[in-house]
Amino acid sequence: MTHDAVAYVLADYGAAPKREGRPTPSPGPGEILVRVRACGVCATDVKAFSGALPEISLGRVLGHEIAGVVAQTGHGVAGIEVGTRVCLYGRDPCKRCAYCVRGSENICAHQGPRLGFERDGGFADYVLAPADSAYPIGGLSFEAGAILTDAVATAVHAVMDRGKVNENDSVLVISAGGVGIHVSQIAHARGATVVVADPNTERLAVANELGLATWELTKQGNEWDALVKKHEPRAIFDCFGMPDPSDLINALPMDSRIIAVGYYPDNFLRVPQMTLVRKELTLVGARAQTPLNLAEAIRLVQDGLVVPIIDDVRPMTEISEALIATADHAGRGRKILVNQPLLITAVVLRRDICVHAHGKGRRTPRVCADNVADNTRFVQ
Repeated sequence: MTHDAVAYVLADYGAAPKREGRPTPSPGPGEILVRVRACGVCATDVKAFSGALPEISLGRVLGHEIAGVVAQTGHGVAGIEVGTRVCLYGRDPCKRCAYCVRGSENICAHQGPRLGFERDGGFADYVLAPADSAYPIGGLSFEAGAILTDAVATAVHAVMDRGKVNENDSVLVISAGGVGIHVSQIAHARGATVVVADPNTERLAVANELGLATWELTKQGNEWDALVKKHEPRAIFDCFGMPDPSDLINALPMDSRIIAVGYYPDNFLRVPQMTLVRKELTLVGARAQTPLNLAEAIRLVQDGLVVPIIDDVRPMTEISEALIATADHAGRGRKILVNQPLLITAVVLRRDICVHAHGKGRRTPRVCADNVADNTRFVQ
């Protein structure tokens, strides 16, 4: 058997992924084979590699933010052609349970194996996926297409489905990381007043470039009182996973709602019960995304209403470095691994914001005079 494909395997928790040669897989009935061109690196991947997620077994290929080209289709597949540029919805809902019927496929009662979790994901040359998980991305870059599947679509779910943000809202987004910076943009696109809070000044600079108000968190004393007094947020998105939000909760105005998007497995919320009741606060979780959320994420980016924020594009061989950078909350946006030579790549975040990647060099945003119609342009 010829091992003509490469995959990066979780060989041991906490260890660097192991590069393995594997046969190119063949799609079964109802499946497609996708040649992976880009795969995002998410904080969930860091948790998985550390052993914090019990559903992740050794030997798994991780990576759930996937974009590429359909290389082969299995028996019975219709409506998707070989050569189509796609991103992949990573979940496999049953489509029959009460949650799926109401449009909450993200919490399906009979969820099938998910890409990069219970089935092999995108840190590889090829990935097998259900045919109905493929969403065409047209002229969008593979890098942008990859993070649409989670960083952007999860933000859509948080803002539209769980936060129910509208033009009358004042929104506070805690953390301008991979999901938070897109939550901020989507809330802004819906007409809300938005302020982004983060201790990372590089990330705040991106938010400023996108026209958003910012607040630098100093971690010195209780700074929530001053922030709330100035901005009066009524919808608060915790995209980090605060270990103790009690000071923030005490500072919030009546009838505020808190949407928990980020999390850490060992964090337990300490919520002042009397404050929760007397202020009539709402606390909800926001998990992943639905197929409709992904379709909406694609539309928002294609219409120019949301900019996929990509900080660092590396070859797949540098997977360990990308995981470390993600764990350290380094940089200004999502880290992307690609299965192509990285020579001189210009990832255009919008018409006047660019991130330039020169091989392994530093990526720095700058004002870009290029008038481009697409979100990403490649110069090689």
